[in-house]
Amino acid sequence: MFEKFVSYQTSIFAVSLKKLNADGCSRTVPLGIS
Repeated sequence: MFEKFVSYQTSIFAVSLKKLNADGCSRTVPLGIS
């Protein structure tokens, strides 16, 4: 049970991290081009 909870939290953290990275890239790329 505890292991499932940990893996669940880790997957959520990974997804949110990917979203943050995607948002950061989409914000910095236009600035870099212009």
